[in-house]
Amino acid sequence: MDRLYRFRIGLLIGIIFLVAVVFAGRLFIVQLVSAEDSVYNSSNTTTYTQTVSAARGEILDRHGTVLVRNRATYSVTLNSFALFNADDPNGLLLKLAETCRKNGIEYRDTLPTPTPPTSWTTTSRSSCWDGNGTRI
Repeated sequence: MDRLYRFRIGLLIGIIFLVAVVFAGRLFIVQLVSAEDSVYNSSNTTTYTQTVSAARGEILDRHGTVLVRNRATYSVTLNSFALFNADDPNGLLLKLAETCRKNGIEYRDTLPTPTPPTSWTTTSRSSCWDGNGTRI
């Protein structure tokens, strides 16, 4: 019985090892041998985009009064770290405002602006200072 048990365990380990070798060989072929074919096929893939409108429309109450109406909205969030570390942050903001104006999009300007006697200056210490030499 002990001999038969060892034979079955050895056969099971051999089958598992054989399956692992087959998978490793196939992985080698796909990743290294035919990698150029995969790149060629992926670059020649055509993608189609189709916009499907939502099935629901306006949401009405039981008297027919509109509770929720569909409308397009735009939301722009500025990343202050990326914006102020850019070469020309004021130019980027101006370009964004001009794009909104050109497309007829209303926007609300909530950016800080200097009020007299405060002025925005940049010193070699890369901080903002007001007109009195106090750090803002």
